[in-house]
Amino acid sequence: MIAFTFHANLSSLLENDGNFKNANRKQEIHRNTKSNTRKHDGRIDNTTTVIIDAIRKMYNGGHLNREYAKYILLQGRDMMAKLPSFCNVSLPTIDDDFKKRNLSKKRITVVGDIHGNYNNMIHIFRTNGGLPSKDNPYIFNGDLTDKDYQGIQCLLTALLIKVYCNECLHLLRGNHELRDYYNGIMKSQVLRVYDEEIWLIVRDIFNLLPLGIVLDNRILVVHGGIPSANITLNELQSINRTTDEIFHGNMTKDQSLIEELVWAEEDEENGITVSRRGIYFGPDISKEFLQRNNLEYIIKGHTYIPKGFRIAHEGRVVTLHSAPSKLSSRDYGAYANIYSNDGSMHIEQFRRLNQSISIDWRSLVP
Repeated sequence: MIAFTFHANLSSLLENDGNFKNANRKQEIHRNTKSNTRKHDGRIDNTTTVIIDAIRKMYNGGHLNREYAKYILLQGRDMMAKLPSFCNVSLPTIDDDFKKRNLSKKRITVVGDIHGNYNNMIHIFRTNGGLPSKDNPYIFNGDLTDKDYQGIQCLLTALLIKVYCNECLHLLRGNHELRDYYNGIMKSQVLRVYDEEIWLIVRDIFNLLPLGIVLDNRILVVHGGIPSANITLNELQSINRTTDEIFHGNMTKDQSLIEELVWAEEDEENGITVSRRGIYFGPDISKEFLQRNNLEYIIKGHTYIPKGFRIAHEGRVVTLHSAPSKLSSRDYGAYANIYSNDGSMHIEQFRRLNQSISIDWRSLVP
């Protein structure tokens, strides 16, 4: 069952809080300070305060110091290297105590393309119950970076949260995490703030990002779409994804599958159609694929949609786009919440934020 709720105007939620008028003050984050990292034991302190302090610094135009950023990136790279190409993720478990308190709160949030807009990323956290948590994990479905100019902030925030709580956040690879794209805007961002060594770690992370998630044993989450009706989850899970080759000309089977998974788009015409952007897959393809793999529907991103989401193929394909166009004030972004109590999906819309606003940082506390 898919249910929808729409938030056409969230401006009323963006009021300033008088207690936080000094939110623009600089928050220096040092690798060796007790509140941020332990000096010798190789772990980041698992406190929500650490994450919020880091976010506040970046949100207000600052940058994490190099050693702290490098540490987060190295930890994130190690975590990504241990993951399969397609991961199995469950909805948060509802225990008896939680039933008494708040049945409807536990959920998983799926976010589409962010494209380096840090303001939108933090806005989603604020208006969706706070930072990712065990009760509300997040899936970022590719294209976290590129286009806008805060991609490194988006990546560092996502990885810091994941280091803090591995099961609270999941990152997938999109076409903008392929070398065709990340050697442009994203590379220039990293080199402007840090250096070549940091960039090489970022590149490694992109090459290690999983390609998809099977959610709740019934939903496929993938950036672009499916390469064919005949492919099985076992085949997808066996893909060697660790490549940064530019996918043109003579490709290996795995490279071809990666390209199609991150570039594919749904179409209303049956069959597979080849385009300059990859492939289009029709209603017959999604139907056969889902039946073959005992799945209910697909959540994808990749496609720009003015209202932020689209339901296609008789409900079998849900496309989310979380980066409203900077060229139109009428555009929306959208993300989806899938609830543990009944498995229903609720889609939330939001307007683009082009600049930072004064916010109550307590709204990030889960």
